[in-house]
Amino acid sequence: MLILIIQIVKERRFCGLTTAESLKRELIYKLSIGDATHSQLVKSLPRDLSKFDKLQDVLDTVAAYSNPSGFNQGMYSLRWPFWKELDLYHPRWNSKDLQVAEERYLRFCSVSALTTQLPKWSSIYPPLKGIARIGTCKVVLEIIRAVLFYAVVTFKSAESRAPDSVLLPALHLLSLSLDICSQQKENSDNAFNNMAQIPVVEFSGEIIVESSSYGVGEQSLLSLLVLLMEMNKKENDDSSVDVGGLSSLVESLLKKFAELDDSCMIKLQKLAPGLVNHIPECVPTGDPSVSLSASDSEKRKAKARERQAAIMVGCCVLYFSH
Repeated sequence: MLILIIQIVKERRFCGLTTAESLKRELIYKLSIGDATHSQLVKSLPRDLSKFDKLQDVLDTVAAYSNPSGFNQGMYSLRWPFWKELDLYHPRWNSKDLQVAEERYLRFCSVSALTTQLPKWSSIYPPLKGIARIGTCKVVLEIIRAVLFYAVVTFKSAESRAPDSVLLPALHLLSLSLDICSQQKENSDNAFNNMAQIPVVEFSGEIIVESSSYGVGEQSLLSLLVLLMEMNKKENDDSSVDVGGLSSLVESLLKKFAELDDSCMIKLQKLAPGLVNHIPECVPTGDPSVSLSASDSEKRKAKARERQAAIMVGCCVLYFSH
């Protein structure tokens, strides 16, 4: 269900992508599974894309060609920069091919695709902009929160009741929701420019009523994310640094919350002060309930310099007038 929600919110094949963009996406999808010949690539494409007159140009952009050698045919392989455009929620994936693509991604990029290739909100036809509300609604938040709760609260069992196959899509959906919020915040004309009115932000600090009955104290979406991050950091203490791992993913989500909304930032100052204090956009003042953005600070400095310049000019005028 989580994967379906993500696909509904982010899919743009027929409602946002140009033909060239759709073709590039299909080629990346095919070449992430393995190198292929020209004919194999063309056969794998949907009919409308296989007849696109710019096919060769797009192919040359995303793939490198290896000349035939002996009995081996000429092959196309995905260029390294385009691994970063791998779409884990392409509707044509099957489990086997997706696993192969994830393994190849790890080999080429040295990080897991599951914690780095996050779904993004992209341009969509204007009549369908309301789809964004699905990704940020309270029901979605409650689903994500439930998954996190079962991932963190293991009760008597040593194993999580929310396996990675459930937890990761939930975190991906949350990342998509926050990406929608970020883009809406940047768009001053958007009706949802006030972050506090978007459910996924508004209720991120809401206490789960049922949590106290499980003997785990008062928990919210934010506190569960902090617990999940700390749990995974402890698990990785004895291994190599968790670069691009689950704890890094959760940490990035928490930072997004802090950057999006002052109330989230204040809550996170209490839950994970070390994390929030490293966010340049959110520099806390002496009063923990007040945040000062870097841009505001720069504006004040600029005004101070202007006042100093005005004073100097005034002094010069008085000096020369005498």
